[in-house]
Amino acid sequence: QQSAWEGGNDVTPLLTHPVNLAKIRQIDRPAAQTLTLAGADYQQIKHTCQQFGVTLNVMLQFAWHKLLHTYTGDSQTLVGTTVSGRDVPVEGIEQSVGLYINTLPLCVDWSPLSSVSDILQKIHQQVAAINTHSAMSLAKLQQGGERLFHSLMVFENYPAPVADGQKDDSIANHLVFREAIEKVDYPLSVMGYEQDQTLVVKLSYGLDWLDDAQAQRLLQQVQAILLAVARDPHQHHDAITLLSMEEKHTLLTTFNQTEAPYPQDRSLAALFEAQVARTPDNIALVFEGQSLTYRELNSRANQLARQIRQTYRTSHQAELPADTLVALYLDRSPEMVVSILAVLKAGAAYVPVSPDYPVERSAFILEDTRAPLVITHAPQRASVDALLSGGHDTRMILADSEALTELPDSNLDSGPSPEDLAYVIYTSGTTGQPKGVMVAHQSAGNTLQSMKAVYDFDLSGSRVSCFSQYTFDVSVSEMLNSLLFGGELHLLGESYRRDPHLLSAYIDAQALNILYVPPVVLAALPQKQHATLKTILFAGESCDPEACLHWHQHYALYNFYGPTETSIYAAGKLTERRNLNEIGKPINNTQLYVLDDNQQLLPLGAVGELYIGGAGLARGYLNRPVLTAERFIDNPFATDADKAKGYTRLYRTGDLVRWLPDGNLEY
Repeated sequence: QQSAWEGGNDVTPLLTHPVNLAKIRQIDRPAAQTLTLAGADYQQIKHTCQQFGVTLNVMLQFAWHKLLHTYTGDSQTLVGTTVSGRDVPVEGIEQSVGLYINTLPLCVDWSPLSSVSDILQKIHQQVAAINTHSAMSLAKLQQGGERLFHSLMVFENYPAPVADGQKDDSIANHLVFREAIEKVDYPLSVMGYEQDQTLVVKLSYGLDWLDDAQAQRLLQQVQAILLAVARDPHQHHDAITLLSMEEKHTLLTTFNQTEAPYPQDRSLAALFEAQVARTPDNIALVFEGQSLTYRELNSRANQLARQIRQTYRTSHQAELPADTLVALYLDRSPEMVVSILAVLKAGAAYVPVSPDYPVERSAFILEDTRAPLVITHAPQRASVDALLSGGHDTRMILADSEALTELPDSNLDSGPSPEDLAYVIYTSGTTGQPKGVMVAHQSAGNTLQSMKAVYDFDLSGSRVSCFSQYTFDVSVSEMLNSLLFGGELHLLGESYRRDPHLLSAYIDAQALNILYVPPVVLAALPQKQHATLKTILFAGESCDPEACLHWHQHYALYNFYGPTETSIYAAGKLTERRNLNEIGKPINNTQLYVLDDNQQLLPLGAVGELYIGGAGLARGYLNRPVLTAERFIDNPFATDADKAKGYTRLYRTGDLVRWLPDGNLEY
């Protein structure tokens, strides 16, 4: 994480409206909210301060720094604090009357092993050290004029001023308070003082970046921290929570109310066969002038599925068991789609391998899967032979063999169960070491059913593009969202994938209705209107702002997010220009949690790691039990209803996000 010394902590997660912190030099619309702690709460806080020999200033510094640490996730927080400026080298200062103060940075390090009392003592030492350097120039500390901090802490150790008409008998010649003018040029400033056996905390801000409701919420969280410290100053600071019961309910329940029916009792193969029965003569697949009806595609897949089972039976003297991995080594072609369906129908799981992969990667996948079968076509036969020359006990099947036409083309008597593996797709991950993600039929089926729900029209007969390579799991949604619901799938050839102008012409020529496309391609597409196009979907990264503005004005533009480990997608939303970093709300039967380093819930707006649970979770990583246990953890928030549905795990994504008040996630 970025050090707090490099431009200060980013306090925007605390704010209501986006703002450029570097440009704030004055507050045009100032506002303030006040928190008052009295009675037993005040006395308990005072007692804790006395117990550890620290001041209320130190206690309040802790609370504000802890708030920043929680929202930003920074391991170091930096806040401006005021000190007496009487020793500042100003000529004639000893004869002048008035308040002289200086502002200097106070830094707090948030070691995960530190207790609250440890940090209180360190802040106490910091405050003392700052007071011994009160003549230091803040301007000299801030390189290039860039602020070290974006919030200010002031603690007034003198009594509150006496208002006009009120007399303090303890002062013979009392001062009369006429008027005070505060001028603060920091986005957020906190002032604390004691008055009449109370602790008053005032938060000042600008309405251009913070509304009153959020300001009051921040003060309530400061109060929660202060009281948690007073109750148990020996606890680890990470044990302190800012969440009220109401907000906890919002994060756990309201934002995750996603239950919806989906075909969890049927495999992907069975869903495809049901669609074939509904629309046998409709066009199912189009590729470079070739087309197949649903009946034709189903027949060819059935023939290849029988060949898969027969080849396995011959080589292993046994029937093909569930979860058998079958490698595919295919170029973009109708055979690619036929082979995927055939593997699913046979009751196995397909493992896509690209002929464009480096030999080392392809060899690793074949070695890791120990796939007993590889499906390819004649042009790639020599390449597969070379890959298998290392002694793999693997049989090759040609998807374009004429001999397949002699096999029966009816549906197979038995197929996979919903719990069986459907595919294993390899991802590089952060280490670069390929790892196979194992996804079951019902997990992918939930995502596909949820995706179907975003369209405001019947998919049957809709013309849908397939842009992605089949080695990426986005291709699963592109292909099967069409084939399982009656669409006409247009498998885009390489020329259309590489040339946005050709793709634009293809959209019109083939009257496409649904376009799956990466953001980089969407940005390069000629910005023209297409009469038949209704929906555009992208994923993986943010959309270019100008491209997004154009396309969402004319079509339903959806942004989806999801790791391969959560069966393609886990969240999505209808894109707007307002905030292009939003990745939306959880899809059906999916739970999203934003957690800190200790896997504790973070409040709205706080930046933390995204954890995903629900129906879409993958089984884990092939042959990687340690990594699986590390990334797929027990779900501490699972209810009895969740456990009954099998939602007992969470996948930790490693992605930093935050909840927005409307229930959308911001990446």
